[in-house]
Amino acid sequence: MFANCGPEKFILHSSGGVSLRYAENSKLKNDTNMKNSDLDQLRTTYKAAVDAWVAAIRTEEALATPDHSMIAMEHWDKAAFAEQDAQAAAKTARDKYKDGLRLVNYGI
Repeated sequence: MFANCGPEKFILHSSGGVSLRYAENSKLKNDTNMKNSDLDQLRTTYKAAVDAWVAAIRTEEALATPDHSMIAMEHWDKAAFAEQDAQAAAKTARDKYKDGLRLVNYGI
C-alpha cells in the first residue's frame, strides 16, 4: 500500500498507529477549499436528517396499534415508507459529511 513512500513520510504513534506527516498532506489540505463552516453545515444537516428519521420511526411505531383494520394497516404502511425515505436521507447526509471529512483530513 505504501510501497513507494519512505519512512520519513510517516509518523508512528505510541498507540501503534501510523499516519502520513502533515507536510505530505498540506498541499492536498490547502487544495480542498472545504472550510470548518462547510463541515459544520454538513454535520448540522446530517443531525437534522437523523432527527427526522427518528421521528419517522416513532410515528411508525405509534401506528402499531390494536386496531386491526385495513385502514390502520394502510396508515402503518405509509409510515413505514416515510421511515425508509427518512433513513435514506440520513444516510445520504452522513455520506456527504464523511466525504467532507475525508477531503479535509486526507485530501481524498
